[in-house]
Amino acid sequence: MRSILTNPIDAIIALAWALFLLYWGISAVRTKSTNWVVAILMAFALVGLFLLLRYGETLTVVNLVLWHRTLPLAILSVGIVLAGLAILIWARRVLGASWSATAESKENSEIVQKGPYRYVRHPMYTGFLTMVLGSTIAYGNGLDVLVLIVFTAGFCAKAMREESILKKSIGRRYEEYCLKTKAFIPFII
Repeated sequence: MRSILTNPIDAIIALAWALFLLYWGISAVRTKSTNWVVAILMAFALVGLFLLLRYGETLTVVNLVLWHRTLPLAILSVGIVLAGLAILIWARRVLGASWSATAESKENSEIVQKGPYRYVRHPMYTGFLTMVLGSTIAYGNGLDVLVLIVFTAGFCAKAMREESILKKSIGRRYEEYCLKTKAFIPFII
């Protein structure tokens, strides 16, 4: 296992993930939601799973090196990880106290359409997946690609469940929002 202390790229990526956990934990505690414990546990579980798979050296059959890191690729990957972190924090700040760990049907719910929500319906998922993508590019292992695929499938399924709840509770206004705003990547998907 490479030491993050001797490699600045690994250190920056690890620091970005640590900042995500710290920010997520602090902001979850400050919300009106009663599910802040669930939110913190979910964040730690997601990052823990990613790190376990990233540094789990026992899975060498799946963890094939697909590409080797070059300096330009390393710089690109750090930029992608930091962009994902910025998107996550921006989206979380825009929601503020309205954020909840789980989609809930509330009376008089408003659709947040400012900040990153002007561009995508699920910017927190986009930010997290962007961080995973940047980390995957940095390490270039088959296992990291598998983790990216699993997280992408999981967040797509979670987004579909949440949207179903929101369409039922908000109705036509949310459907109109869905028609004009892409789910994860602006103007694309």
